[in-house]
Amino acid sequence: MSSAAAEAATSYQQVFPGRADQVALVRRDIAGHLASHPAVDDAVLIARELATNSVLHSASAGACFTVRCQAGRG
Repeated sequence: MSSAAAEAATSYQQVFPGRADQVALVRRDIAGHLASHPAVDDAVLIARELATNSVLHSASAGACFTVRCQAGRG
């Protein structure tokens, strides 16, 4: 597998509308993307907190926010 293919396999990026109902979708997407990774629970918790903060405390409210996730080796 090329390094570009390996990176694509471990990277995730999605733009979400800046609404509270989108936080559950962020959790679902990150959990699905990292399903077999040992840090999936930690990543889902962190993503949920950051998505919630984006919606509640930034200009993303009513606009949009981007979630990026990349799993590294080890």
